[in-house]
Amino acid sequence: MSLRLLIPTLILPLCCVACESPKTPANDTEEMCTEVGCDDDDEYAMFALDRSESDWQGEQGSTYTFTLSWDGGSASCVVVVPEYGSCDSGIGIAYPEDDSGDTWTSLEGVYLDTFPGPVTLTIERDGALVLEQEYIVEPVSDYPNGRDCPPECVSWSDTVDSW
Repeated sequence: MSLRLLIPTLILPLCCVACESPKTPANDTEEMCTEVGCDDDDEYAMFALDRSESDWQGEQGSTYTFTLSWDGGSASCVVVVPEYGSCDSGIGIAYPEDDSGDTWTSLEGVYLDTFPGPVTLTIERDGALVLEQEYIVEPVSDYPNGRDCPPECVSWSDTVDSW
């Protein structure tokens, strides 16, 4: 089979999967649902860290503690630059997709897998307070297939740029 014949063979089934719908229109004016899913960033509250790769390279050996606190709970991650950190349940560090191996080049953010309302983010470097800031975490819903079609994707994000 030539490559020219293989490409339509591969693309056609993929297009058909995206076009199929679990919802059948009840009448001619109702739209059919597609099957687009939620992004990996959905279902999390993301605190994006506004720092460049070179900012992190100057921090080699520094220990960072990222703590998120809310009414009734808190969770932390500890990271020694440039090693991968350890985190409590429910919280995590987002690394760039191209980072691999035993070390990283930058951190994209800190995320929480719940939406608890007001959250205080505390960042410490080598035990010294760097930032303490409160955020109001109000999740936003997105419907990639239309409001009448599943799934409902929920997310929230803000940029931590004052440190």
